[in-house]
Amino acid sequence: MAPSAPPAAIGALRARVRREAAVVVLLTAAFAVAGVRWDVPELLSGPVDDIVLVLAFSHLLMVVFGKRRSDELKAEAVNRREAEQQLRYRAQHDALTGLLNRAALAEAAEQAVEEARAGGPAV
Repeated sequence: MAPSAPPAAIGALRARVRREAAVVVLLTAAFAVAGVRWDVPELLSGPVDDIVLVLAFSHLLMVVFGKRRSDELKAEAVNRREAEQQLRYRAQHDALTGLLNRAALAEAAEQAVEEARAGGPAV
């Protein structure tokens, strides 16, 4: 079972996603207005439709934001893995001596018994 994120972190993430979506919408609208105002299709000296330009720009923005989000998710996965390893170590080792604690020893003994029952070496 995966640990759930704290509500404050979820709220902050949702606010950030809303902000980034608003940026995409505003930049797309600004590009559309600029394209109409400066007659971008004429500047390109070809029959380019305004809608195609707006869609291309929107796609570019979404690719950029998607790449950023992908990088953030990869970093988050690495951070979670490291945190899980630290928690596992703390759960199985004594904080003062660094030696395995009672729970880790009991788990190792249980695993050895299961291996012996499965036909492994005798315990």
